[in-house]
Amino acid sequence: MIAPSILTKKPNENGIPLISQPENYLISHEIWRQRYRIETNEIRNYLDTPDSLWGTGNRVSYAQIESNMIDIAQSLYLVQVTDLNLSMVDGRRRAAFSYAGINYDLPVTDPNFEKQLAEPDNQGVLCVSLGEKYDPAGGNNYSCYKIVATIL
Repeated sequence: MIAPSILTKKPNENGIPLISQPENYLISHEIWRQRYRIETNEIRNYLDTPDSLWGTGNRVSYAQIESNMIDIAQSLYLVQVTDLNLSMVDGRRRAAFSYAGINYDLPVTDPNFEKQLAEPDNQGVLCVSLGEKYDPAGGNNYSCYKIVATIL
C-alpha cells in the first residue's frame, strides 16, 4: 500500500486503529498538503500482493476478527486484478474480477465509476477496502464488507 506519509503531510495525526481497520487515523481540520504525485506509470511500484483479499467472498465475519481467527494487517489493498468487469446491477455499481485465482464481485464506491463504465480506460488496478463492521439486518451478526474504493 502507498504509505500516506509519502503522499501528504497530515497535521496533528493520531492513530486510532480498529481491529478491522488498523491503519485508521484521527486527523485535525487543518489543511493537508500533497508532497508527491504518483504518475500513472508508477502505480505498479506500489502494488500490494496479498495471498487473497481477506479470504474469499464479499465479507469477513467480524466475530472471526474479534476471536483472532482472521488477522487483519491492513484494511486497504492496491492490487492488480484480471478479468475486470464493471457493471450496474439493479442500480448498484459492481466490479467483478479475479485476484490470485479467486473470483470476486464487489460493490464500488469510486466517484468516477460512471466514467469508467462509459469509457473503460483502466489498468486493472483497484484499491479494495475492508469496511467497518455492519449487519444489514440491524442485529449483532456483524461482517466487514469488501468494497472497491477506486478503479485505476
